[in-house]
Amino acid sequence: MDANGNRRTDAGESFRVVWTVTNRAETKASALALSSGTGTSTCAASTIAPGASVSCTTVRSVGQSDVDGGAVAVTARATGTIGTAQSTTAWLKAAKDIKAVPGIRVKQTYNLTLDADGNRRVSVGDTVGFVYDLSNSGNVTLTSPAITSRLLRDRGLTITCHSGSLKANTPGQSIRCWSPGYRVKSAQAVMGKVVNTAVVSARSKDGRTTAKAVSTLVISPIANRVRVTPSKPVKVDRPPKAPRVPAPKPGISLVSRITHVSDEYAMNGVTDVGDKVTFQFVVSNTGKLQLSHLSVTDSLLTKQSIRVVCPSTAVAPGQSMTCSGDKPYVVTRQDFASGKLMTVSVARATVDATGKSIGVRAKLSRPLAVKLDETLGSSALAMTGSSALPAITITGGILVLLGGGFVAVGTRRRQLQALHG
Repeated sequence: MDANGNRRTDAGESFRVVWTVTNRAETKASALALSSGTGTSTCAASTIAPGASVSCTTVRSVGQSDVDGGAVAVTARATGTIGTAQSTTAWLKAAKDIKAVPGIRVKQTYNLTLDADGNRRVSVGDTVGFVYDLSNSGNVTLTSPAITSRLLRDRGLTITCHSGSLKANTPGQSIRCWSPGYRVKSAQAVMGKVVNTAVVSARSKDGRTTAKAVSTLVISPIANRVRVTPSKPVKVDRPPKAPRVPAPKPGISLVSRITHVSDEYAMNGVTDVGDKVTFQFVVSNTGKLQLSHLSVTDSLLTKQSIRVVCPSTAVAPGQSMTCSGDKPYVVTRQDFASGKLMTVSVARATVDATGKSIGVRAKLSRPLAVKLDETLGSSALAMTGSSALPAITITGGILVLLGGGFVAVGTRRRQLQALHG
C-alpha cells in the first residue's frame, strides 16, 4: 500500500496478503481463525460449508529493517474445526521483494572563518570554511557519506564528516561535513566570485546501491583587499563540534522451554518413549541496536531434523519473539534410559549497525518417567550481549480442507499425528 503515493515502498507502509480457504470435507468447518505474529489477520467468515471458500487477509506493517534488507515477509497460522471435534492448524508464509531507492540531499553553506581585512565580507586573503548538511531522501538507510570538491582538492584540502548513518523517512535528521579554511585568491577577485561544486555520495547498508547528489555554492561578489590587519584578525563562527554520545551496545537473551507433552505411547499419564514434546524458544533484544538475520538451533531437535521457525528474522531493541519447532520432538529410548531430556539451544543474529554477529546459548534439562506436566519447564535466562488431526500441507497463500483438515498447496509438507486422550 503506497501511503504517500511516491511509487516506492517506505517504512511505515503496509503489505497485504490474501489467503483462500476451501472446505473439501463432507462436513461443515467452523471456528476458522487466522493469526499472525507479524501482522493483523482477519477472515470474511468463521464457518465454511462443504465445497465453499472463504478469503482471509493479513496486513503487515513494513519496517525500516525490511526495506534495508530488500524484502518483507509475512507469516500466519490458520486453525479450524471439522465437525464437532476434529481440529487442525497450518503455518503460512509469503514474501515480497522491496526495491531500494537511495536518495540524498545536501545543503551547502559557508563561514567566514578569518576576516583578514576586517570588512566583514569575503575579500582577497580571507579564509572561508564550507559546511555541508546531508539528509536522506530515499527509502533505504545510507552509510559512509563522502564529499569531493575540485576547488578544495586543488589546494590539498580534505572534507570531514561526522560518523553515523542517515535513516530513511526521518525528518530533521542530518549529518554535517566541513572543510578546513580556504584562502581566497586575487584571481577570484578578478572573476568576482568563488564557485565550489561538491559531489556527495553515500552507500546503502548492504553496499549494493549508492546515492549521489551535486551541490554548487557561489560566493559573490569578492572584494579586493582594502587593508590588511594580520595582528587583529576577526574570527567568526566555526563548524560546531559533534557532541560525544556513548555508543549503544547490542545484546540478546534466550530462554528454551517445553510447553506441551502429548501422551502417545502407553497413554499412562507419564512422559516416556514415543511421547511427543513441544519446544518453544523466547528470543529478546536486550541491547540498544537493531538485530537481523535471527536464527535459532537446538541440539536435540536437530537429531530428528526438526527446524526452529521464528515469526521474523528481525528484532528491534526491547522486543521479544517466540520461536518453535516445525513439529514435536519424539522421546527416544536413549532419552528414556538417561532419565531426562537434555538439550542446548543457540540463538544468533547480526547487529545491523556493525554487521557483526552475536549469539547466546541456553541449556535445558527436564525429567522423564514423571507426570506429563512435571516434564514442562524452562531453562535459566541466558544472555550475551483430543481427536484426530488430519494432514497439513503448506505453500504460498492458498489453503484447502481435504479429508477433514486444512491443506495449503505448495512447497513444505507436515503431517500432524492424531492425539488420543
